[in-house]
Amino acid sequence: ENEGEEGQQTGQLVKLSNGSQYAGSLKNGRPHGDGKEFMKDGLSYIGTFKDGYWHGYGYLIDSENYLCYGEFYEGRVVGI
Repeated sequence: ENEGEEGQQTGQLVKLSNGSQYAGSLKNGRPHGDGKEFMKDGLSYIGTFKDGYWHGYGYLIDSENYLCYGEFYEGRVVGI
């Protein structure tokens, strides 16, 4: 396990309170920095997190491999 500027790094999947699985940087036990979240419905997010939320730029990928790149603020898409 690495300790970085953003917090603890983990290469293993961690189960989040919403039932998703996450791999990436953690701060205070929540996603923070670069990471990947895998939801139960097949949706995935790859990008940056802040205090547990999708925050910054990232990719949403659905179960059919449809890819959408965008900016996120506190878990919501910016501009839509």
